[in-house]
Amino acid sequence: MFKLNDEQRSQVMRAAAPLGRGTRLAFMRDLATELTKVDLIGDGALFRVLREVQKRHFDAPDLSRAHGKTAKYR
Repeated sequence: MFKLNDEQRSQVMRAAAPLGRGTRLAFMRDLATELTKVDLIGDGALFRVLREVQKRHFDAPDLSRAHGKTAKYR
């Protein structure tokens, strides 16, 4: 079992924020699995694990098509 301090929990919540509702639970489960593999969870180790897990779950929006409108910055 691992414990996170308040700032680390805030970091996890910030990483989960851009994910869709349906994706957050899978993200949290995947994160927990990966964190059990880490011997010492410091801020740097947490950041590296968060970055890798978020990459797996984040589906970036396609900004090239703004609902039929031309993009503002082209």
